[in-house]
Amino acid sequence: MDNTSHSIKKLEQLDHCPVSEVLSSLERAARTPDLFQVKLHRIFRKENWKAFQDIYGGDKNPFVDKKDHEVVDTAWADLLMQSAHEVDGVIAMLNALLQGANELRPQLESSQQQVIAAKLSKGIKSLPDEILARIFEITVWEQRDHREYLKQIVRLTRVSRRFRYVALGTRGLWTMLDAMHTSAQLKSLISRAGSNERFHATLYMDFENTNLEFIEDCRPIIPRLTTLAFNLKDSFWYAHLERNGGIDAALEEMFRQFIEDGSHFSILQCLEFIGERNKPRSGFLLPAASTIRNWAPSLRTLRCRHFLPSLFSPLFLISTLVIAHRVSPEDSSTVSPLKMLLDLLLKLPNLSYFELEANEAYEKIGAEVLLVTECPSITTFRLKNCDIPMLGFPTEGSCIAEFMNAVRMPCLENYSILIDIKYRVESDRRCIEWSRKLDTLTRALLPDHFSNSTRLTSLSYKLLRIDHWREETENSNSNAPETSVNGRELRIPLERIPHVRTLTLSSSIEVMFTLDDNEKSSMESTNAYDCRLQELRFVECENMTSAHLRRTVDSLESLGAWKKIERVDVQECQYLTHEDIEFETSFQ
Repeated sequence: MDNTSHSIKKLEQLDHCPVSEVLSSLERAARTPDLFQVKLHRIFRKENWKAFQDIYGGDKNPFVDKKDHEVVDTAWADLLMQSAHEVDGVIAMLNALLQGANELRPQLESSQQQVIAAKLSKGIKSLPDEILARIFEITVWEQRDHREYLKQIVRLTRVSRRFRYVALGTRGLWTMLDAMHTSAQLKSLISRAGSNERFHATLYMDFENTNLEFIEDCRPIIPRLTTLAFNLKDSFWYAHLERNGGIDAALEEMFRQFIEDGSHFSILQCLEFIGERNKPRSGFLLPAASTIRNWAPSLRTLRCRHFLPSLFSPLFLISTLVIAHRVSPEDSSTVSPLKMLLDLLLKLPNLSYFELEANEAYEKIGAEVLLVTECPSITTFRLKNCDIPMLGFPTEGSCIAEFMNAVRMPCLENYSILIDIKYRVESDRRCIEWSRKLDTLTRALLPDHFSNSTRLTSLSYKLLRIDHWREETENSNSNAPETSVNGRELRIPLERIPHVRTLTLSSSIEVMFTLDDNEKSSMESTNAYDCRLQELRFVECENMTSAHLRRTVDSLESLGAWKKIERVDVQECQYLTHEDIEFETSFQ
């Protein structure tokens, strides 16, 4: 009994000893504002520990100048033993803390998920049928495979009575027709869609009989088709087509069949060609513009994914062009995709909206020369560059740089840039080189002649990361801003966009504004660069803090451009508060 009482008393004493204060002190430290911007590994490195300084600080280490057999000072040896014991105690406490944190974190995450699920459940129940129907449509329309499309519809109808009621009453869910659907499936889809809905259809270049049967089954609703897609993904059947006249002949035959059968796609607005990403096709000649106009007089949009066609004559119908294709030359014996793309742009004289996903744009173009190509009708251009290995981006001669230097859009009003990049955490020197290569890419996407685009008033620049590895020494915490991006910069050259009034930026690294040396020299007398930038928008800048925003503002102030800014809008930047924004962007 006495031993038990003694143990309980000892535990009560421990509750009030300094050990029990470690947890509360650590929790207070964790609530420090901008904690994840602090370089913790520097603060807690061994040289900052009192144990290290007491033992090895200054000239206290007796083994520096002495031989191993010489006697060590007794006081130093005692201090060494004490320090080792202290470090063991720290390790024991940290292990216990880490175990507790690892046990608590999943519990907190589980509770968070329950809260989110409860909110979502309550939210869905409170949604009007019209909103729920729209969500259903978006979910189903994302399914590219004809089998998955039907499965998704079935899943929705089996969730609950309300879901089934809404799904069956949402006519737009049943409008995606595919030549691989059976006749029974097609009849069911057409019936459920009703008599007023517009349809979207997919044909396959490799199944002649299937396409003919599909057209026959869909003949009553052909006048209600708004999108017609041609799927060219199957490599086996592609080879078969090549042996029998190629895709050119197959398309010509199919379009001719439309005319002979009297198939009049009176409201067809979009023609889409779908190839294979790993084996993009290019150079295929589309049927004559007059042929297309005969059966699709309302055609306005041409979409091509990994399939780059050619035109024999101008196609005046098209006002929207969407291309996703590899732009690097396959070999020196073939015409490059960029030359074919520029030729295609010339054959679309009424093109106003152009969207390009340029794959392998970082490759060098080689000895090929691209001629300047005027596209006077384009007012909106959206450019996406995929899988850019930044450190490997060439200083000059890249495919994208040569293309941007060749294509001229004097009436361009809206320009959107989206870049997918790969980067690995490197040394400071490599970070500097990385930023320099990104600057080269940015200037390639904003070529010199853009300074003459007086109508270009809106620019959006989004920088995404697709592959990212952290250093092993860094603390990986999904709730923390990426400290590893420090030292990297996205530089916006103001001299390339003098007429832009609204600039939208999405970046995981710091944003700085720059001027080339010639423009800096010209502004020495006025201390201000003459640009028209009035509105800045920061959207989804996932690592932006108040310190980053301050440096961005400082770069504008140093160029005399900040005083012209009338509005700063920040959206979904999780580490910025309204107070930060108001303070850092306060006008002077």
